[in-house]
Amino acid sequence: MKPAISLLLSIIIFGASFGDGLFMLDYKINRDFYEIYCVNKTKPEMDCHGKCQMKKNGEKTANFFSLVKYSFEFNILPAKVANFSIIKEARFDAEISTFSYQDQFLAEYIPGILPHPPQI
Repeated sequence: MKPAISLLLSIIIFGASFGDGLFMLDYKINRDFYEIYCVNKTKPEMDCHGKCQMKKNGEKTANFFSLVKYSFEFNILPAKVANFSIIKEARFDAEISTFSYQDQFLAEYIPGILPHPPQI
């Protein structure tokens, strides 16, 4: 399941990064179609060959990948406080070794040491 999700996200990111290049690829493939509907047929000195029509069609239709590009974000939230301890069972009447870890995600406060205000 994880490889499928990572492949899907990779395809979305890849498509979003090359979304503008897809318009040029479409123009190269369908150049004859764009030349038929070209607005600048009467001005051959512009050497348009349908690029104006391609630009109009590109502005008309919103690209899905451009929407993904602007709406794709990561939200990283702080996790719940992690408390756990590992107790090793004693063998041969030895001491019990204990490992514990507690992370509060808070700055430590040392009583008795207060920051001094700036002096003018």
